[in-house]
Amino acid sequence: MVDISSVMLSGVSDVVAKFIEWIYNGVGNYAVAVILFTLILKVALSPLDVWQKIALRKNNKAMERLKPKLEKLQKQCGGNKELYAQKQMQLYKEEGYSMFGSCIPMIVTLVLFFVIFAGFRAEVKNVNVEMYSEMREAYYSTYDATGGDVDASKQAVIERFEKDYASRISFLWVNNIFMPDGWQDAIPAYDKFVSSGIGGVGATDPYKDQASITGDRYENAGETGYNEVMLALQEKYNNRWNGFLILPLLVVALSVVSSKLNKPMQAPTAGGNEQTEAAMKANMKVMQYMMPVMMGVFALFYSAAFTLYMFISSLFTTVFQLVYNLVAKRKDKKEEEQRLINTYK
Repeated sequence: MVDISSVMLSGVSDVVAKFIEWIYNGVGNYAVAVILFTLILKVALSPLDVWQKIALRKNNKAMERLKPKLEKLQKQCGGNKELYAQKQMQLYKEEGYSMFGSCIPMIVTLVLFFVIFAGFRAEVKNVNVEMYSEMREAYYSTYDATGGDVDASKQAVIERFEKDYASRISFLWVNNIFMPDGWQDAIPAYDKFVSSGIGGVGATDPYKDQASITGDRYENAGETGYNEVMLALQEKYNNRWNGFLILPLLVVALSVVSSKLNKPMQAPTAGGNEQTEAAMKANMKVMQYMMPVMMGVFALFYSAAFTLYMFISSLFTTVFQLVYNLVAKRKDKKEEEQRLINTYK
């Protein structure tokens, strides 16, 4: 039976991958394409961000008004929990407090995160398969033309890579942005190439079950063929880490800053129950630090391309939040001044 949700996710992720590829075709460097893609996406989604922030601000203000009313209500209702719950919902409605309304943008944001992640995974797979196919063509065509000269074939692979890929997949200190910015090799081993697990490319080897004899050329299939073709690149480019963990550290740091700037919405507690309030604050603190941890895991084990996306996205969000906080602070000050004027008229 076909999993409809998986098919839809795959379709959307392919659209993301094609959009990144389209931008790359215009700029000629995948890192620049990722940066432009991120900025375009963040600008397009900025109305959603504004909606979320307005909803959170509205709920937080409602919470301030609700807390004393809920404390009074609890005393009035005594131990009648059913009556208290009914009156509580009525108060929520009167004050315009809506947990659901502010959660929708966050849910959409989380869904988009995984959709974009799937899109980057698709692009990582596509580029690696394309690169391997071209290196394979360079290797075996030279092998055939030289009558089996392995050294000449390996040199042909290096030349093809440096001409068509080296500058396009590099980013500052990262040799290959389609591998993690860390201790991973720039040119993945076969097990990483075909692995769909954490840190794997997830590629399907198009030559796994193929072996053909054409003239004097024999094309090895599967792991043997991959190792034969990619050995020259592995020897030259896997002599150091693919990166220096700079992007993952920046992503985690920015995520922490962003979580500090975004004050989590607090639901009003039942009549000032201290134990309930303490438990809620503890849960919110855990949620506040869960995102940086999740970001760190993705940054450490998945492609530097996706880590670059997360960094630019977090940077945009942080700057956006700072500007919003300044605007909101000024608005609160004006509202307070107006309230005092109306009070003492």
